[in-house]
Amino acid sequence: MANNKTLGTAFERELCQILKDRGLWVHFIEPNKAGAQPFDIIAVANNVAIAIDCKTSARPVFPVSRLEDNQKYAFNRWLE
Repeated sequence: MANNKTLGTAFERELCQILKDRGLWVHFIEPNKAGAQPFDIIAVANNVAIAIDCKTSARPVFPVSRLEDNQKYAFNRWLE
């Protein structure tokens, strides 16, 4: 059975491929040992950059309360 990290990385790569197949420019941000990247994927469509942080969940809706402070900070900086 795959662990959460393995499942998450597989999902991130699958999403990158789906976005590429739909014509977006996609960059997968390779995680470092500390897991300190701000996002998992940056995609660009129609000159608009999109920051994506992938999450796996057994539930149909991901609870925003599970976001970590560094993730909230990174998305707020992205919006600025």
